[in-house]
Amino acid sequence: MFKYVGQANPGPITELKKQIEFATTPADKFYGIRYYDVASPVLESLYRLLPKEVHGDFYSSLLVINDNIPPHTDIVETAGLNCYVTSGGYQTNMYVNESGVKGTEYADHGNGHIYNKNLLTLAGTFTANPFDIYLINNKMIHEVYTDNVEKPKRQVLQLATKTYSFEEVSEMINIVDKNVVNVV
Repeated sequence: MFKYVGQANPGPITELKKQIEFATTPADKFYGIRYYDVASPVLESLYRLLPKEVHGDFYSSLLVINDNIPPHTDIVETAGLNCYVTSGGYQTNMYVNESGVKGTEYADHGNGHIYNKNLLTLAGTFTANPFDIYLINNKMIHEVYTDNVEKPKRQVLQLATKTYSFEEVSEMINIVDKNVVNVV
């Protein structure tokens, strides 16, 4: 589901080239989620959580979110170390699909689906503080939600993999020395 890992030391973040975006509503102004290539020393806090021999199996992105993102599974990522640079007060909600209802594909590649929240069972939730690090199971149904009508910006540095499962990444983190980040 998810696992609180610790807190990263703050640092500058440079947004580079846009990778992909998903709009939540058609409008003159963009609402939804955008993924960017990113450069930041904060990523070192995430890489230090993993054994060096697996670093090549992870890739970094900056996620910029300014709207509710409906319950979904990610397209290709299986697990992600997320550092919440600015949380915007959004909640991350994790769901189980006890009824077995099928989701709707939302991309022309990969295996991502969107689900009807009313047909799911809430399994867990968290609201991150700035620079909190969470390990997320990206193949579990999850949503990003705020009831704030202003839809503040949420920025997340993500170190993701499509090679290892949530459980495998969790095990890797347990093996690495915990003193590399400030664990609260």
